[in-house]
Amino acid sequence: MGEMGEMGKIGVIGVIGGDGEAGEAGEAGGDGGDRGMGY
Repeated sequence: MGEMGEMGKIGVIGVIGGDGEAGEAGEAGGDGGDRGMGY
């Protein structure tokens, strides 16, 4: 789960990058990452 959490953070970084469709997928990845970390 922890490793998936790190990937989630990477997804969030993608959103900050300003990618359109990839950004939306990044938000979902970020939420999954937070759940993995247990926040």
